[in-house]
Amino acid sequence: MKPAPKCALSLAVLLGMSVQPATAETLILLGGGVAGDDEGGIAWSALADLAFTEQTSVSLSLASTRAEGVPEDIRTRSWDLALDHNFGPVGLELSAGQWGDPEHFDSDDGSLALYHRGDNWYFAASYLVRDIDLTFRALLPQIAIERKLQTTATGLGLRARYTSENGVSVTVRGRQYDYDADVTRLDQLELLRRRAPTAITLAGALLDSSLSAGIEWPVGERLLNVMVARDATATDETDINSLSVGMLSPVGRNFDLDVSLGYSRAANGDSAVFLSALLFYYTSL
Repeated sequence: MKPAPKCALSLAVLLGMSVQPATAETLILLGGGVAGDDEGGIAWSALADLAFTEQTSVSLSLASTRAEGVPEDIRTRSWDLALDHNFGPVGLELSAGQWGDPEHFDSDDGSLALYHRGDNWYFAASYLVRDIDLTFRALLPQIAIERKLQTTATGLGLRARYTSENGVSVTVRGRQYDYDADVTRLDQLELLRRRAPTAITLAGALLDSSLSAGIEWPVGERLLNVMVARDATATDETDINSLSVGMLSPVGRNFDLDVSLGYSRAANGDSAVFLSALLFYYTSL
C-alpha cells in the first residue's frame, strides 16, 4: 500500500481552463459529465471550483473511467485538488492528486505553476512531478512473470494564450517529461498494450511529451472551439494524434452545456472516436 498521494495535475490543466478572478463574493462553479468512445470506453467526471476572493480560488475534480480490454476491463479513478493565488497579474497555482488502476498503475502527480495574466496575453510555466508504481507481466515463451517498477518523472510545462478584443482566443501548450528509470522496456505492460482503441488515452499515462493547440471563438451566446494535439508515449515512443471540435452553450439560467466530438489515432493504427458532454452550473454566495 502506498503512502497518501502527494500530487496531481490540477483541474485547470486537465480541462484546459484557467481560474478567473473573483469578486468580493464567493463564485461557485459546479460541473459533471460523461465521455465515451466507439468501443465501449466510458468516463464519468465531477468538478467544483470556488473563487473566495479576487486573489484566491480552489478547485477539485473526481473521475472514474472504464476501458474494455482483454482479458479484463481496465478501471481507473482519480482526484485532483488545486489552489490558485494571484498577486495582481502574477500568480501561483499548486496542485495535488492521484490517478490509476489499483492492479496495474498508480501515479501521484503534482505541479507548481507560475503565471502572468495581462489584458490579452496569458503565460504560464509549470514544474511537474510524477511518482509512479507499475505492476506488469513480462511475457516470455509460455510463461508470464509479474514484475514491479517504481519511477519518478519530472517535467516542464509551458502554456500561452492570446485573446483578441472580439473574444477569439488561441492557446498553445506543451509538456516534456524525464524518467529516472528505463520505461521503454515496458512495451509488454498489459495496461499499455491494451490501449486500442478504448484505452488509447491510458497510453498517455506514461507520456514522454505532449503538444496541443486550439482556437475558440464566440458565435452569439455560444463558444466554438477546435483543438489538435500530439502525445508521445515514453514506453514505445508511439505518437497519438487527436482532433476535436466542441461547443459551449447556455441551456438555462446559470447553466452551460459543453459538448465535444473528437478522433484519436496512434502511429500503430489504433484509433478511437469519442464524444463528451459536461454540464456546468454557476452561482455565488
